[in-house]
Amino acid sequence: MRKTLFLFCLFSFLNGRVEAQLKYLIEDFEGMTEGTSELKSNGVFGFGNVMVQVDQKIHAASPKNAYSGSTCVKVQSLGKGEYGGWGKGSSINVELDATADYFNFYVNYDGQVATKIKIDLQEDDNSDHAYQKEMDDTWWYLHILEVKRGWQLVSIPLNKFKDGNAGGDGTFNVGYKTGKLFSFIMSFPEVDFLKTKHILYFDFISFSKGKLPTGTSIFDPPVPVPDAFCSLGAWSEEGNSANFSNIALAFENNFKPVEKKMGVVHFFQSFAFDGGNNHNHYPSVERINKVIKEGYIPMITLEDHYVNTTAGTKQPNLYSIVEGHFDSFFGYWASQIK
Repeated sequence: MRKTLFLFCLFSFLNGRVEAQLKYLIEDFEGMTEGTSELKSNGVFGFGNVMVQVDQKIHAASPKNAYSGSTCVKVQSLGKGEYGGWGKGSSINVELDATADYFNFYVNYDGQVATKIKIDLQEDDNSDHAYQKEMDDTWWYLHILEVKRGWQLVSIPLNKFKDGNAGGDGTFNVGYKTGKLFSFIMSFPEVDFLKTKHILYFDFISFSKGKLPTGTSIFDPPVPVPDAFCSLGAWSEEGNSANFSNIALAFENNFKPVEKKMGVVHFFQSFAFDGGNNHNHYPSVERINKVIKEGYIPMITLEDHYVNTTAGTKQPNLYSIVEGHFDSFFGYWASQIK
């Protein structure tokens, strides 16, 4: 049996001398309309004694800042209650290392005295796409926001976050297959702060390996060095159908001097390969789990044809698939890899 294996190489490796780098941008508010109309559709929310809106005025004086762009979020305490905050639901998969990664954000605070910001990172440990304190972890950190004119960059090591509830698995393991990042929340625990009116601006919420690197100003990325690079590409190979991850590992070994990790292993599977026309080719859970165990994301394309069959055999067509002739096959196929 021959099978084509396609490896989508999500390489993101820099020269080994670079100790810090941006890993994931969670939100920079770029592209949002000023005001409140697009907050909900982008997963941004406020609660309690706080009003949240998209703002473009504060960045207008310095429009060329690379990290900040032209848009941020404006958070106002209304002076009417004793609790409040804001946050964002995350819709992207992130793979974090609690021993090396940092949570970053920019903040501009108009206060005259220091105040506290409580930051919560919520994990979806049971993969039900909803946060439940009995089943999922919350990791928290209390940051002292100092009085400082203008913008300041806050970078917090993930290993400083503490487990905030009894639910979940008790391990900071935000990843593709473990505790998916559900949301981050910033709240203001000091009642006196919320009972007075304040304005804060936040921007460029991100995760980085090490502290978020900066250049000439805190909004500038570092100046690139001549031998720094990032490679993206794709590579394919036929054969070795029983050992998909071995092909990926062999390819990675060509780049030993640098940190690297292929992201996605993409392989193709037909309806049948035994020469007949009965759709009976189901995925191997064992092989898929092996790919996952090696740290890759498996991607499977189900090809709508029979291979190794005679030339006159009638192949599936789009009409028969759309009309549901293969629904039972698809349903059982999917049940194998839940």
